[in-house]
Order: sequence, then C-alpha cells, then structure tokens
Amino acid sequence: MPSCRTSVVEKRRRSSVGACSQYVMETPVAGRVALRFASGHGIVSDVVRDVAEFLARDGLRTSAIDDATIALAEALNNIEEHAYAGRRGLPVLIDVELDAARASFRIEDRGHPMPRESLPKDDMPATDPSSHEKWPEGGFGWALMHRLTSDLSYRRAGEWNQLRFTVS
Repeated sequence: MPSCRTSVVEKRRRSSVGACSQYVMETPVAGRVALRFASGHGIVSDVVRDVAEFLARDGLRTSAIDDATIALAEALNNIEEHAYAGRRGLPVLIDVELDAARASFRIEDRGHPMPRESLPKDDMPATDPSSHEKWPEGGFGWALMHRLTSDLSYRRAGEWNQLRFTVS
C-alpha cells in the first residue's frame, strides 16, 4: 500500500523578523501532489517553485514545466489580487496529477466569483509596438493562460471557485 508523504513547508520572510508562513504539501500517491495554504502571506512564488520541482522530478518536459509555472503563477496571483482582494488567511487548494506527458491542475479558492461566473476571453490587450509607454500594465494573464494550457475551465461550486487546466 503506497504511503502518503506530508510536508509542512515553512518559509521565513526576510521582511519581518520572526514572521513565518507555511503551507502543506502532500504526495498521496506517485504522480500527484496536493498543496494547501492561506492567502496573503507572500508565498505564491515558493508554492510555484515547489510544484515546478515536483513536475521536474517526475519527468515532465522542460517546456511544459515552463508553461505550467507561468499558468500556475498567474492563477494564484489572480486569486490573491482579485478573488481574495488582498484578504489574508483564506484557503487556497491545489491538486496536480502528472502522467508521462501532461500535468492536470485543479485550483480552488473561496473568493469572489469570476465576473459572469465564466472565464475571461483569450483576447490580448491592444498594443502599439511603436509606443510602449501606452501599453497597459495588465490584461495579458488570461490570454496567456488560454495559450499555454488546454482544457482550461472555471466553475463556481457553492462557495468555491474551481479552475482546471492541463499542460503538456
């Protein structure tokens, strides 16, 4: 019978002496990792790095790991900034299943639902290559998510947002 490995990962923040943020990372079976953390503690980059290490250790192609890293970071930053609007201590759940050629992600939060409870379109913001100072500072994230992933979906289930995507 396979055993479940659970790690409580503590990250000491340099900006605050004694401040400590943590998340739980479990590998219940080979090819699967589950993470749980609370919003607002500045650990998104740590979580993304640890997921990338899991994907690399389990043999996913480098280009797929790069796509997964960008997509996961975008999704988690959207949760922090929009769904939770900077509120601290709210749950974020990540489940990743990996097979030989693809990684499937499920990310859940209890934040505000997406507008119209649907995914934003995959349109890139208008840009003028000759006038970079007029470029928008944001608005590229969902277009990137659509381009880097497959099977991208969102649904609201009760009080939970559920985002799913696959990279290969």
